[in-house]
Amino acid sequence: MDHDFHAVMRKHSDAELLDIVTKQRDDYVPEALAAADAELARRSLSPKQVARAEEDLGLKQRDKEQRASMPLGFGWKLVFLACPGLLTLMFAGSFKADGYTRKYREAWQCTAIGLGIYVALIVSCSALSAPLPR
Repeated sequence: MDHDFHAVMRKHSDAELLDIVTKQRDDYVPEALAAADAELARRSLSPKQVARAEEDLGLKQRDKEQRASMPLGFGWKLVFLACPGLLTLMFAGSFKADGYTRKYREAWQCTAIGLGIYVALIVSCSALSAPLPR
């Protein structure tokens, strides 16, 4: 499987390249890391550019953390409670894909509670409608 890691790394921003060669080293094969290092050397960033890239990385990390901890809104909780099912779980999946991990967990919890309520109602109604023994 041939990869042109140099072409791929040229497409990354300065901040992304710095992130790859510092924090994400374990996520890349050695050839990709060498290409990222070579691309950074080719760009010969000034200290000011490196500082700006590191600042961008910090902003992205804070945004990621903020998204991950954002709670599910009351309206969404009602939707997941009242209409537990495949469609609501698809919405939950989109939360996770967008980085909203807390919303994702809360959506699953509300869906499970909603299903539990419906099961309890069905069991209760069937028990109440059953004929009494004589």
